[in-house]
Amino acid sequence: METLKEHLAGKLEFAKKAYVGDLNAMDEAQLTSTSGGSSRTPADFTYEIVVINNRISKRMRGEDPGEFKFDGWVKAPEEFQSKDTIVAQLDKSVTEIIDAFAKVPDDEMFRKIDTQTGETSPMDLAGFAATHMTYHDAQLNYIQAMKGDEEMHWG
Repeated sequence: METLKEHLAGKLEFAKKAYVGDLNAMDEAQLTSTSGGSSRTPADFTYEIVVINNRISKRMRGEDPGEFKFDGWVKAPEEFQSKDTIVAQLDKSVTEIIDAFAKVPDDEMFRKIDTQTGETSPMDLAGFAATHMTYHDAQLNYIQAMKGDEEMHWG
């Protein structure tokens, strides 16, 4: 029988697979351009995921990720504008969470972790990471559809 921990790790793997599949289905221009000039790019919201995922994996390992310094919408820096970098960094950040989560002892899945916004736990953080990626993957899907791509790239 699958444990809750294994279940959440599977959700993280699926979210990563779906997100990377959708990133790979887009060309570089789609990843780094805005619609209407004011929206965030896929690079921007993927960078947000990477930053938050890195903070989550640090918290799961008992490390302090430091103060969250973004004010408003997160924008990707110049060095985060190539498709290879975007895909590799997303993949690495999810793998780090999965690895950190696997090392959390079962009896510490709900241990208290203090954050700037309140208390959380490794279990909550794993669930949030999967949900957060899925939320932004829907944005990738919408952009793909607006560009005429109606395929499912999750396989």
